[in-house]
Amino acid sequence: MEAVRKAGLVIVIGTSLQVYPANQLPRMTSGRTVLINMEATGEEDHFGLFIAGRTVGVLPAVVEVIKGTV
Repeated sequence: MEAVRKAGLVIVIGTSLQVYPANQLPRMTSGRTVLINMEATGEEDHFGLFIAGRTVGVLPAVVEVIKGTV
């Protein structure tokens, strides 16, 4: 939990965000947050960015974007 609090970026992938307490982790960070999921969960407003799509298709592009900003 300390790592989540200190993280500059938290990426949440493929979850309904319905299971407590894990669904609270993204709210614990002061860093940026991204949700990658096939469908909306109703929690998108709690994230800085929501990317709709299959992880297998989306994640490689996300990795390339992150590599380009480092």
